[in-house]
Amino acid sequence: MADLFPESSQKPVVILGDSLEALAAFPDASIDVIITSPPYFGQRAILDGPFRFAKTLEEYLEVLSDYGAEFKRILKPTGSLWLNVGDAYRGGSLLLVPSRIAILYQDKLGFTLRNDIIWEKRKFLPPSVKNRTSNSYEHFFHFVLGPGYYANKTVGTRDTQTVDEKGRVVSKTGITGEDYRRKIAESSLSEEEKIVALRALTEEILKVKNGEIADFRMLLRGGSSILHAQRGDELLTKGYAFIESSGQERVGDVWQIGVSKEKEHDSPFPGELIVYPILSSCPKDGVILDPFLGSGTTLVTAKRLYRKAIGIEIDERYFELAKRNIEKQGD
Repeated sequence: MADLFPESSQKPVVILGDSLEALAAFPDASIDVIITSPPYFGQRAILDGPFRFAKTLEEYLEVLSDYGAEFKRILKPTGSLWLNVGDAYRGGSLLLVPSRIAILYQDKLGFTLRNDIIWEKRKFLPPSVKNRTSNSYEHFFHFVLGPGYYANKTVGTRDTQTVDEKGRVVSKTGITGEDYRRKIAESSLSEEEKIVALRALTEEILKVKNGEIADFRMLLRGGSSILHAQRGDELLTKGYAFIESSGQERVGDVWQIGVSKEKEHDSPFPGELIVYPILSSCPKDGVILDPFLGSGTTLVTAKRLYRKAIGIEIDERYFELAKRNIEKQGD
């Protein structure tokens, strides 16, 4: 891919066109990391590209199989594929689309599934029906071709919360003391419980400032995560609970990250979601590919982390949006 990056340029390359057709022109074993989120099954009308013919789940999986074969061909033996996929309902039944894709990529295409990351969204839309829970998470699969894949072990841990110049406690997911105060104010806690929770939050922040703990998460009654279920008794009695950390921690497989604030694309993922995949899977001189570029998040993040990157987008509106977002990053 040297001809796409003349004179060691780090400027991302954006290609307008059908990604499956474009991938056919890529040399074998030319890409270090693929990070992408293909169109979700049944979520919106697709007017262009191979997915426009995928009216059934079987046809949708067949298209993803075609893409998977190309992914496998163009990835280096040391490469990684990070695939963000969502689920869908049909006839009132959850289809388990992500699980079907994971099994397809393992059994038919021969990928090794190293991680099944659960992206727990801090904000999510309530369901249009009232007889099931809200969909508050998505899968983010990490596939490799074999045991020799590149893994930067120096990013196997992540820093915990810090205090910024304004004295606010800031975590790797962007939560600050101010955000927690807002969440308390907007919660279903009683006024008396809110006062007690705010006082407890202030004390928790002081623990970080004084070096007693390195990190914390605050849970409020009414949440739906696994952690909320585990701390159910405490949340029931007090309305809040804290999970404290004493230092660096291994990166787990549940990532609580907010949704993207992008307004011009209907299903973008946040840049924070792919920082760890880039740093852990792509060497500094490597090349990242996103064949479903959308608003350009992958290329923007890759550029910020000093990695070369290529994006393919079939929709001209999103192609132009991605270019604008990349340009905002500057050189």
